[in-house]
Amino acid sequence: MIEAVRTVSMLQVRSGPSKHHCMLLAVASLALSITVAQPSSAATPKQAAEAEATFKEALALMDNKKYVQACPLLEKSQQLDPGMGTQFQLAQCYEHTGRLASAWHNYRAVVRVAQMANMSAREQFARKKAESLEARLPRLAIRLPSKLAAIERLSVERDGVQLERSEWTSAVPVDPGPHHVTITAPGKRPWSTEVQIPLDKTPVPTDGPPKKGKTFTVEAPELDALTDDPNSGSKTQLITGVVVAGVGVAAIGAGVVVGLLARSDFKAADEYCKENLCKQPGFDARNSARTQGDVSTGVVIAGAAMATAGVIVWLTAPSSNAPDSEPASANLRLTVSPMGMNAQLTW
Repeated sequence: MIEAVRTVSMLQVRSGPSKHHCMLLAVASLALSITVAQPSSAATPKQAAEAEATFKEALALMDNKKYVQACPLLEKSQQLDPGMGTQFQLAQCYEHTGRLASAWHNYRAVVRVAQMANMSAREQFARKKAESLEARLPRLAIRLPSKLAAIERLSVERDGVQLERSEWTSAVPVDPGPHHVTITAPGKRPWSTEVQIPLDKTPVPTDGPPKKGKTFTVEAPELDALTDDPNSGSKTQLITGVVVAGVGVAAIGAGVVVGLLARSDFKAADEYCKENLCKQPGFDARNSARTQGDVSTGVVIAGAAMATAGVIVWLTAPSSNAPDSEPASANLRLTVSPMGMNAQLTW
């Protein structure tokens, strides 16, 4: 039932009864009679009831032109129980509050859903609304100098969302208000700026082409203008120390496990041995246990050396209040000889 209410509301024209109005309502009724409402299996009965009540409250506010108060209610209703009609009304609400990009996105979403449901009347109605907004949309583009854009690990974020490389130079529709752009290059401090998109209060012309929306451009600085990050080497060294120490601890654990298996095999050989005299199964089991013991000892020694190296690398990393210090480095050298395994640590 709620989807039926939403759908009829989606096609209503608020300028009063007219022949065109009646025709749209007739189309809506026909569409409802031959199609199945959009499923919302994720909503519980309680959520669906709350969504319907919130939706009706929002419609009443919109009838009184209180769009700023109505939009959050429609957002809540759509979150509780998504519906095509709610999304359309939400798009209309955004349009009335000047959030043209959000309105455009929601109209386009209605077009896609209606198209998949083979509801041509709804699809065409939403499509016309989206097309009427497209030229008016304010857009935001980011312009990067070629040297900066060529950096492989460059990060570009818009409003906290990391952009794909293919999206960097695209002029994307945005709503009025502040928008943040952050650029981070390896070894450099993050660079950020805020651009304020003004609300366009120019009346929409009733005849002729609509006014074209303005494109706002963020000019990123040259790579050489970015400030060096004195802690980048320190951070790398800290991470390296943690990783090396972690591998060392894991190696110690593996060595202990192998040692326990060796002990178990050695005890199992007692069944075939009496003092130092063993049958072949016992002889083989003891030899296997000795080999496993040697491996266990070597792995534990190597793991302990790596863990020690990792801790030293971590401890010798330059602090954030010593930007001019050179990052320390540690080298671990392992050698194996007939006398055993030797670990040498230098830094």
